[in-house]
Amino acid sequence: MISSLQIFLNSYASIFFIFNAFVNIFIIISFTPHMNLKQRLNTVKKSIFVATAAVIMFSIVGQLMLDGLKVTMAAMKFTGAILVGPAAYNMVVGHTIDNDGEHKGDLHFFPIGVPTLAGPGVFTAILTIIKQEGANGLIPSSLGVVAAIISVYVVLNIGCRLFSKISPTYMRMMSIFFGTILLALSAQFFIDGFSMMCKCI
Repeated sequence: MISSLQIFLNSYASIFFIFNAFVNIFIIISFTPHMNLKQRLNTVKKSIFVATAAVIMFSIVGQLMLDGLKVTMAAMKFTGAILVGPAAYNMVVGHTIDNDGEHKGDLHFFPIGVPTLAGPGVFTAILTIIKQEGANGLIPSSLGVVAAIISVYVVLNIGCRLFSKISPTYMRMMSIFFGTILLALSAQFFIDGFSMMCKCI
């Protein structure tokens, strides 16, 4: 029988590494070149709240929603590709999302909170944890998820403090580099979704 500690550690590791906090430090900085340190840290805090709310909601109603509406994980992957792709493209070509005034204060919702932090990978991991651990492992697995999200926030907070003094030239280089990575991730979401769809046929 798996111990509560092992369930906690498994849940913690799964969520922490899928959140990919170390890479997301630079992605968040690339998304927010117009912000000073205080504004960026506030955006990080709000983004974590948004991502946490999305994780909680999906853990409660995710499986019911997928079953009730007949939404497949392939469709979730395609959705992730559609959401991530345009934001990544803007990073590569140098169009910042905040150029549109109506979205200037909403970066913590989209694209940082969802889907950069809480995306299809995180939602899939949550469903997997719930199915694997069941009711008996609910408490340690939930604590593991909470601890992972707190750790992600700490990493992002410290990272933004350390790297916020990057010059505009290096900021642009980072934006192109990490935008390309996000574009590849978007393509991978599409490939994964197509692969899942083919298996269902």
